[in-house]
Amino acid sequence: MSKFKDKERYLQMKIFNRINCMKSNRVTKLKVGIVVSVVILIMLAGHTICTHNSTTREKEAYEYEVVYSKTYDACRQNIEIELEDEDADLEASEENEDVKVFEEFINNDDTENIETESVEDSEDDSEITELVEEKIDSADSDVIAEAEEDETVAEISEVKTEKTNTESPLLSKRQVVITDTEPVEIGMSVASSYSLKSSTNFIKVRGTKLYDQYGTEFVIKAMGFGNNVWANPSKPVYTYNDENSYKELAELGFNTVKYYLNYRLFEDDAKPYTYKEEGFAWLDQNVEWASKYGIKIMFNMHVPQGGFLSASSANLWNESNVRRYQQLWVTLAKRYANNDNVIGYGLLNEPYMSKYSNDGSTELNMYYYVINSTISKIRAVDNNHILFVERPYGVVKNYNATYPWTTEQSMKLVNDSNTVYEFHYYTPIDFTHYGLSWLSYNREITYNDTNKVLLMDDRKDIEFKYNKLAYSNVSSGWHSYNSGPIKFTNKNVNFGYWQLYVAGLGNNGQLYVDNIVIEKYDAKGNKTGTIYTQDFTKYPSLNAWDMGTGGGKWAFAAGKSSNNACVGIGGVKGYYKLLEQNSFYRNIKIDTDSYYVVKADYKFVNAPSTNCGFAIGIQGAYTSKLYTFDKEYLERDMLQFINFGEKYNVPVFLGELGTTTYTIDKEHKGDEWVADMLDICKKYDIGFSYHDYHDQNFGFYMNDMYVKQGDRNELLYKVFKEKLK
Repeated sequence: MSKFKDKERYLQMKIFNRINCMKSNRVTKLKVGIVVSVVILIMLAGHTICTHNSTTREKEAYEYEVVYSKTYDACRQNIEIELEDEDADLEASEENEDVKVFEEFINNDDTENIETESVEDSEDDSEITELVEEKIDSADSDVIAEAEEDETVAEISEVKTEKTNTESPLLSKRQVVITDTEPVEIGMSVASSYSLKSSTNFIKVRGTKLYDQYGTEFVIKAMGFGNNVWANPSKPVYTYNDENSYKELAELGFNTVKYYLNYRLFEDDAKPYTYKEEGFAWLDQNVEWASKYGIKIMFNMHVPQGGFLSASSANLWNESNVRRYQQLWVTLAKRYANNDNVIGYGLLNEPYMSKYSNDGSTELNMYYYVINSTISKIRAVDNNHILFVERPYGVVKNYNATYPWTTEQSMKLVNDSNTVYEFHYYTPIDFTHYGLSWLSYNREITYNDTNKVLLMDDRKDIEFKYNKLAYSNVSSGWHSYNSGPIKFTNKNVNFGYWQLYVAGLGNNGQLYVDNIVIEKYDAKGNKTGTIYTQDFTKYPSLNAWDMGTGGGKWAFAAGKSSNNACVGIGGVKGYYKLLEQNSFYRNIKIDTDSYYVVKADYKFVNAPSTNCGFAIGIQGAYTSKLYTFDKEYLERDMLQFINFGEKYNVPVFLGELGTTTYTIDKEHKGDEWVADMLDICKKYDIGFSYHDYHDQNFGFYMNDMYVKQGDRNELLYKVFKEKLK
C-alpha cells in the first residue's frame, strides 16, 4: 500500500482513465468489480470519492467524487480480505488486468451482486474529467486526514465487535435467504418513481453516540406515530396526523418521528411483491412534512409479513414471509437511500419468539440469522442510513417453569457498524399498562409510592409474625379476620409480604378468603395508611406449598361481593401455605418502629369443628438495598441496557417508552413517571421514542385515530414542554 501512496499522479491517471472509459461507453449499469477497484485505489491514495445523483454536468462530476462514502461500508469487509496481496497485484496489473482481478473476486463472493445506480450520459466527457481532476487536485489535506482517521476507528470497532451466530439450526441458509434469483418485482417501478434528493448529510454512528455531518452529536428525541398498525389497515390512516403534527412536535423539542409500518400498507397477501403506490405516496408526504420542520423520520417495521410479532402468535419465521419481508425492506431502502430526512430503518418491532427450546438458543440464532441476512440485503442498496435492531423476546424453559430472556442473553451484536441497538421499557408493566381492557393489569398503583418494594439485589426471610388464629368452629357465612398488631423485633427487617397458613381442613373441608388488607400504624397506635389491598378480582398469581403432610390445592371462586372473586383452599390434611407470587404487588416496606394489622374476610365450608383453623401474618425479610417505586428504581433497572452499550461501545436506543392515559392523572402520577424516564435518558445521553402520538390508550392525543387529532393530554404536554427544551 505504501508503494502506491508514493505514486499519486499515477493513481489519479488511472482514475481519470476509468471515468472517461465509463462515460465514453455510456454504461448504464456498472459491474461491482469496477466500483470496488475504484474504491481501493482511492482508499490507498488517501482520498475520498463520493456519489451524488443529479441531472446537471457539475453534479454528475460530483457523483464520482462521493462514490467512496456510498460504497465503502458495503465493500469494506470483502476488501480487507484482499488487502494483504493488493500491493503486489496492483503494482503488476494493467488496466484490463485490474478489472479482471476484481471480476474474479466478485465471482468467488457468495453474497448477492450489487447493482449500482445507472450513470447518466454526457455529451462532453473531457469536461467531466476536468471537473473531477480539479476536485482531486484541490482536495483539502484535513479532509484526507479525517478520512484516514475514520478508517482506523472503523477497523478498531470491527475488532471489538462480537460476531453473532449466522448459521441457524432451525432455519438453514437454503431455507430462509432470498436466492440469487430474486422475486419478480411486479409494481416496483411504481414504488421507485418518487424523485428523492441526494445528500451526504446523514446521521452516523460513532462509538456509543450519533453525529451529524458537522460532527455535532445527535440525540434522538422521538414521538411514535402508531398509525393504528395493529388493526392491519390496508390504506394509510390519513386522520392520524397532518402537517401541523410535525410543526407542534418541533416546537415542543422533538427532533424525530418513529413512523410505524404495517406491510399491508404496501402489499397484499394475495398479491405478494406487487407494491401499492398509495402507501409509498403517504410516506413521501410525511417525509416532506417532517423535512419542512427539521424533523427526522425513522421507519419501523411494526407489523411484518406474518402478523404482529408482539402478539406471539404471528409467524414471520418461514421462507415465504422472510423473503417478502426482506424484499420490502430492499424496496424501501432503494427508494430512500439518498434522503437524509430519513434517519434510519427499524428492522423489526418487538420480535417475540412464539416457540422455545429449553435454553432458547435455537430461537436466538434464528432471529439473528434473519436479521444479519436482512442487513446484508439492505446494505447492498443503501449504506447511508442507520439500522435499528431490537433485542428479541423469548423464554428459557426450566422444568415446568419458563423465564424470560435476560438482556445479556438477548442483546447481540450484528454484522454492521452503523447500527443502533434498541430496547423497549414499560417497567413495571402492571403500572404502564394499567386500565387496558384486554389485559388484567388493573390494580391500583401509584408512582412514587414509597411503600412498594420493587427490586432486590438479594433477599432473606427473617421473621414471620402473626397474632391471631381463626378457628372453624364459627357459624356459616362470611366473617372478619383481624390479625391484631404485628411488630417486628428483628431490626434488620426492611420489607415483607403476607402469608396464609391453614391446617386441619381434612378431605372435605374448605376455606375461602377475600379482601386482604394491610394497614400501618405509628408507635402511638394512630393509623397512617392502608399499604396493601387484594380482592382477587383480577386473579393474581399465587404460590402454595404443602407443608410435608400431603394434599391441598387452591382455586379462585366467587367472592364475598357479587362483583369480585376470592381464593378457596381445600383437601388439606396437614399444613398448607399460600402467598402472592408477584413481588411487584406483594412486597411492602417495613418500618420496625411501626405496627401492622392484616384484615380479611373468610368463611369455612364443611370443615371439622375442632383442630382446624388459619392465620394470615406478615413474612418479614431483609435486602441489602431497598428499591421502591420511584426514579431510583427506574434508573437502576435501566442500567442493564445502558451498560450493554458501554461494554460493546455501541449506541443503545429506548425505542418505546410510555404509560397508559389512565395513569396520567393526579391519583396514579404517570406524568411523573414519564418525566423521570426522560431525565434518565438525558443523564445517560441515550435517545428515546415516546409511544405514541394519537391513541385512546397511550396517546398524546387521546381521541379516536380515525378522527382528526384532539383531546390533547395536557399533563403530558406540560412534561414534554419542560423536559425537551
